[in-house]
Amino acid sequence: MAILADHTNIPSPFSRLKGLLKRCFSPEYRRPRLYLGDHSISYSTQDFVWSKRADEICREELDVSATEILSIMSDGLPENTALVLSVRKNVNGLFHLDYTLRDIYRSMDIARDSRTFSQEQKKLYPGRFHVDPLFHRQGFGRILMFNLLRLGRQLGLESFDAYASDENGMLTWPKMGFKLKDEDDAELFVDYCNYAFGFFCPFLDEETRRLYKDRLDGLDPKDPYSVWDVVSMKAPLNATDSDIERAIRQLAFCESGYPEESIGIKKQAKTFAEVLLYCESYDCAFDFNDPMQIAKLEEYCERCFKTGDRLEKSTKQTGYVPIVRFPV
Repeated sequence: MAILADHTNIPSPFSRLKGLLKRCFSPEYRRPRLYLGDHSISYSTQDFVWSKRADEICREELDVSATEILSIMSDGLPENTALVLSVRKNVNGLFHLDYTLRDIYRSMDIARDSRTFSQEQKKLYPGRFHVDPLFHRQGFGRILMFNLLRLGRQLGLESFDAYASDENGMLTWPKMGFKLKDEDDAELFVDYCNYAFGFFCPFLDEETRRLYKDRLDGLDPKDPYSVWDVVSMKAPLNATDSDIERAIRQLAFCESGYPEESIGIKKQAKTFAEVLLYCESYDCAFDFNDPMQIAKLEEYCERCFKTGDRLEKSTKQTGYVPIVRFPV
């Protein structure tokens, strides 16, 4: 049974047209997010509940109102988008959070995600996050993940486990402050990087080759933060496409093979970190009480984790200090 928050239905084509015309002819018109139908939330439990509103139900179950959930998750989204969000509770006491971001004028799904979280275990679990390729590199994923992390903290959760995969997951998640999940993952990661270095180091200039070799040799295989150091290795590759492909195939052969699709993606790499980490997969984690991870997240998203406000890149004004473990 789903209960919809008042005044938050997704607009019909007619209402969207009316709103667009109103905005065109009225300079004073501003669309207050959350109350004019741009976003919606539903909450459902195993029991049918008819008398309570979504705000009351969420407040009772989660100590956070539906309005607060929707406000956090929609913060910073472009004006032409609508976020449809659902919270469900199953018989085991786990909560399921599903949301879809839509382009309301083109009637297209921009991104969607499905997560499970436990207030008893205080953990947000891996999910299925997807951004349509048409909307890649426009910042939608960054905004939604930042908001999801802020919501997790608001819900009283302490950690968020994720799976870095797909084309550039191993590059993106560390930039948002995620570290490798545990020491075992860190050891596997460092071993892979040291091994793969031999295949790609010929495409670095001599000085950078020595610098990166020293960095990799200095990584602690028990340090889950080591992925941050590798992501910072942004030196360009001095190689032709055929040179890169040959090196990737040699590495793939020794690593029991890559799918052709992955080889094709790695061939597009322009920097050392990209060719090393494209299409690689590791478990990673975010600790909501770790100041280093929070600082890294704020650096990448340029927003305050506590308030969601934009951050200026000025230490004097905000105390915003980027974390760089090695000089880049």
